[in-house]
Amino acid sequence: MLWKQVRHLGKTPTVYATALLLATATRAHLCQQQSPKSSPNIFIPDQNNFMAQPKLIVFDLDYTLWPFWVDTHVDPPFRMASNGKVYDAHKKHVKYYEDVPDILKKLHSEGFKLGIASRTGAVQEASDLTRLFNWDQYFHYRQIYPGSKITHFKKLHSRSNIMLDSIQESNEDH
Repeated sequence: MLWKQVRHLGKTPTVYATALLLATATRAHLCQQQSPKSSPNIFIPDQNNFMAQPKLIVFDLDYTLWPFWVDTHVDPPFRMASNGKVYDAHKKHVKYYEDVPDILKKLHSEGFKLGIASRTGAVQEASDLTRLFNWDQYFHYRQIYPGSKITHFKKLHSRSNIMLDSIQESNEDH
């Protein structure tokens, strides 16, 4: 792996793209300060093996863009209230990681192609949340269905014509 963890700020999984965004956009070391509500890990690029910019950045959803499993921790239908917040069927506020919208916006503005690859069985619910969070404008490719990530990435490659070695995945397993 070309990234080296330098600080752990919390117990939630990594939003790996935070480092990818800053490293590829600025080609510099990451800032030393992060909000306690932002992504839980900070990474810096390994200066001896600097990574080329990916052509496609693919995000998992559960515990990568939001802090829950969409198929078990929230209950559809989802709705956006007049206050701009999204709630589930039990009026529980459905939240995403605080820094995700800024990361998606920045990556998109820098010209990166973005995609989703999620193995969730809650396909419609995941799609509803990305729409309600107003993230659909950022994603060029979507593979949301149960099964193998290998299948997801083969389809992403086929639809995008981007070689697999030019695709960077952001996933809670990294």
